[in-house]
Amino acid sequence: MAKGLVGRQFAWASSGRIAAAMIQAATYLLIARDAGPALFSIIAATAGAVLVAQAVSDLGVSTYLIRERAREYKSVHLTAALRVNSYTSWALTFLALAVFLATGWIYDSTYFSLIPICLWVGGDRLIETRLGLELADGRAHVVAVSLLLRRSVALAVYIILISIGESVLLSFAVSFSAGTLVGLGHLLRSGAGAGLVAREPISGAVLASVLRRCRPFWFNTAASQLRNLDTLIVTGIGGNAVGGLYGVVARSIGPFRILATSLAAVLLPAAVRTGRAGVETIRRPVSLLLGSLVLLYGIAVLLMPPVVLALLGEQYVPAIVPLQIVVAGLIFAATASVLTSLLQAGNREWIVGYIAASASVLSLGLCAIGVYYHGIVGAAIGVSLGFVLQCAMLLAAFFFGEKDFHQ
Repeated sequence: MAKGLVGRQFAWASSGRIAAAMIQAATYLLIARDAGPALFSIIAATAGAVLVAQAVSDLGVSTYLIRERAREYKSVHLTAALRVNSYTSWALTFLALAVFLATGWIYDSTYFSLIPICLWVGGDRLIETRLGLELADGRAHVVAVSLLLRRSVALAVYIILISIGESVLLSFAVSFSAGTLVGLGHLLRSGAGAGLVAREPISGAVLASVLRRCRPFWFNTAASQLRNLDTLIVTGIGGNAVGGLYGVVARSIGPFRILATSLAAVLLPAAVRTGRAGVETIRRPVSLLLGSLVLLYGIAVLLMPPVVLALLGEQYVPAIVPLQIVVAGLIFAATASVLTSLLQAGNREWIVGYIAASASVLSLGLCAIGVYYHGIVGAAIGVSLGFVLQCAMLLAAFFFGEKDFHQ
């Protein structure tokens, strides 16, 4: 029963995320081709900084909602968590606006072109959190449709704007926010989380209680997303040309991580409901999936040279070996994603957060050392070593740590 439910949810979540990730990867590849390495370093660094800002401002609410929704369909704490998410999403939107205005005014007026992206920054955070409730309720198809709509609209709008002569930066910013607008419309139509929206005030005590409960999830998410600062670090140390090449690596690995992150997403509510016995029933399919990823990543590594040359041209040939190195290391990242969900379901969210923080700091440090001594190849080796270290620490916590799964 549990295995079948997880299988169906995984099929929806993985298929939708794979298709959406491929569309977004195609969008980034078009942007990289149109922008060139130097300008693309700005876009890749901006996208990475946005992901970090979204994770930090989330305060752990999105993951907390999924786990608690699986335990209790409706409660004042779930309602309060959604209220917190609304506040932080709007705050993030206005903060992004202030940052781009200030950067454009003080540093370079080019950054004014990025102002439209502010809607994507806060709006996508709101959408993803609400859709987490749908995932916890076993409606992964709603999540898949939303992802496909947002990514498809972004790609279409980008192509249209570039074809009529708009700049790459403005086209990037407008297209991603256009996808968010469509996503917000779909969210309203699906009614995700509507039953938890409270019109009356929520007491400060309840809000404070929710923030305390969310804190370990926030710690893990924020720490994990710190890795997205890698492009900023590479650009700062190696310059725009090196940063642009590395940006292709950083923004292209998303599709390769989708199967593992999709499985991790559906495992969290399933493991909460079924406890450790339920996790044992799906150990074999999880192991088979991770084994198949080894084969998939191996094939991707072999096909990387002709694919990059065909899609991006000779200017991005130096990014081929680094991309191969990072993709080869993703099997450790995939295993880490699955272990993270299982440990969070077992009320071990704090150890997961500590491991994520340690691994992110080590990864960024190794990335900085690598790019300083060996350029983009050294940066890729540093990032991959970060995946290996995180996986090793999570394996130790899972097999040798305290077992604390609850129904």
